[in-house]
Amino acid sequence: MPQLKEDYHQTDRIVKTIIYEGREIGRICTNRWEERTVEADLSETELIDLVQNLDPTERIHLRSRAFPLYFLMTAYELDPKDFVTDDDIAISVLDGGYRNKTDLWRRDPALRKLVKERGLEDKLFSRTMEE
Repeated sequence: MPQLKEDYHQTDRIVKTIIYEGREIGRICTNRWEERTVEADLSETELIDLVQNLDPTERIHLRSRAFPLYFLMTAYELDPKDFVTDDDIAISVLDGGYRNKTDLWRRDPALRKLVKERGLEDKLFSRTMEE
């Protein structure tokens, strides 16, 4: 896991610039000992606000749809799943038009895993909903 680094020193070399939606949000740097660190341009609060303003489906699939935000969250030692609510999961299931658990598993394994972890299978896929 990368270490979060607050101050940028001129002796560090920028390995990669982290860009999200055309905006530079951080950098991956190495120092003279080749240790990698992350320099974030966003504070933890700004990052959380940015993630909370995302579409529910994007929050669920943060790693694949907004990897730069996911990367910074891991640098701040934040778990992206903590920012996904049960309502977000329900909205994604309804928006996806999944008819049953099998349909969900085939089309969206990441969402299915969240549904199972949170114990929402019975609430989202009851017999009345399937009929």
